[in-house]
Amino acid sequence: MARTKTPRSRGNRETTGENLLDAAAAIMTEQDSVDVPLADIAERAGMNIALIKYYFGNKEGMMTALVVREAERIVREFRALVAMEGVEPVEKLRRHIAAQVMIYWRFPYFDGLLRNLLRDSSSESARLITREYISAVCDAQQTLLTAASAKGQIKAVDARNFYFATSGACHYLFSARATLKHVFGHDRISDDMARSYANDVARMIMEGLEC
Repeated sequence: MARTKTPRSRGNRETTGENLLDAAAAIMTEQDSVDVPLADIAERAGMNIALIKYYFGNKEGMMTALVVREAERIVREFRALVAMEGVEPVEKLRRHIAAQVMIYWRFPYFDGLLRNLLRDSSSESARLITREYISAVCDAQQTLLTAASAKGQIKAVDARNFYFATSGACHYLFSARATLKHVFGHDRISDDMARSYANDVARMIMEGLEC
């Protein structure tokens, strides 16, 4: 009689998938690149490369899963900020902008993966990321901008323009490593540098929105 393959439990599946995503995140962070071989990821996780196809289908599926995982954390934190009681909308906006900078510090591969996966706007990956992350962030930003403007704390501003302006400012430090090194003499971004940049970007943007 043929042996029946014992199905993996959901818990084991989730653990294995998470370990693979953790390995991918670690290697991309160390190499400061999103272009890493699947074989390296599998080796770091101590697993067979075939498991990547088993869990994620292909490299794009794996990278999409990683972006969605990090995006869920980011959106959850942002929504908690929006719902926070006793904090003025204008202060929530300032905290949000500073937090955006620190996202790229916490997840240095995040922006690169976003750009790669959104390059084909008609792909399933692009639609998923747009729905699960970008739309959620834009909706929360719109809520705060409307509330702050209604209270006379800031000038009225187009939410679309706010999204693109803040996104560009927040990640540029992390995407301009050559300028940082050859113009300013820094080979790496320290935690203090990232936090200083976060505070200055938040301050400059909010000063520009003041009534």
